[in-house]
Amino acid sequence: MISKKEARDAMKGMTTLRKELEKERARLKGSMKTLRKHARAGTAPDWSEDLMKLYGSPDYSFGKVLKLMRKNKML
Repeated sequence: MISKKEARDAMKGMTTLRKELEKERARLKGSMKTLRKHARAGTAPDWSEDLMKLYGSPDYSFGKVLKLMRKNKML
């Protein structure tokens, strides 16, 4: 059986996690708007060429893709 204090602390933790997720969703919303705009116009973002070079390179890694996307504020 958990105590009232432990239950309260768990609720606070869940509330904090929810607030962090809402902030992250709001931050990513801007990225999604930019990508939708490119999709409607049929254009590609400037950094897409760098991404294609990275995919084609022998030292490809998912970490490098994430780094590139963070650099261009997609993540």
